[in-house]
Amino acid sequence: TLRTLFPYTTLFRSPETGWKRYNPRDTNFKYSLTPSWDGNYAIGDGNSSKSLSVSFNFQGTKLRVLGYNGYDRSSDISCIIDGVEKKFSQVSEVYVANALNYSVEGLVNKQHSVVIKSNVPGTYAGLTLTAIDIDANGELKTYNSNISLDKSLIDLKVGQSDQLKATITPDNATNQDVKIGRAHV
Repeated sequence: TLRTLFPYTTLFRSPETGWKRYNPRDTNFKYSLTPSWDGNYAIGDGNSSKSLSVSFNFQGTKLRVLGYNGYDRSSDISCIIDGVEKKFSQVSEVYVANALNYSVEGLVNKQHSVVIKSNVPGTYAGLTLTAIDIDANGELKTYNSNISLDKSLIDLKVGQSDQLKATITPDNATNQDVKIGRAHV
C-alpha cells in the first residue's frame, strides 16, 4: 500500500506487487553494533560514539530502504551498493514508520553487497531501519562485500582437474563459505 504524507514522505505499509519485504531482525542483516529495538525497528543508540550500520547482500535488480522518519532524525545517511554511495535523509515533518528513504531499480541481476550507515555518530538522529524490500523473486543473503576467484575460466579435458582459490573481502566477513558450481559445455 502506497501513501504520500506531506510533500516529502512516501509510506509503504506492505510491499507492492513485485517486491518482497524483510524485517530488520532477519539473521542475514549484520549490524556494526547492537541496535536498540522498538518492536521490529532497529534504532541506532544515541548514547554511542559509533554510528549504527547494517550490511547484507542480495540477489536481484531493485532495493528499497524503509525507515522511521521524523523531525529529529538524521539527514545524513548513506546507502552503499557495490561500493557506490548514495545519501538520503530520514527527516520529515511528522513521525512516520515504513517511510520510503531510498529506492533503486534497474540494477544488474546479480549478487550485490549493501551497507547502510548513519554518518552522524553519537546522536539520537542516527539510522532507524523498519524494513528492506527487494525483488519478489530476489534473495536476501548474509553480507560479503566481495568474492573473487584467481581464475575466470578453466578449460579441462576429461580426466584433468584444477583448483580455484576464492578470496573474500573484507577479511573479517562474517560468512566465509564459498560454493563453486560447474557448467557443462
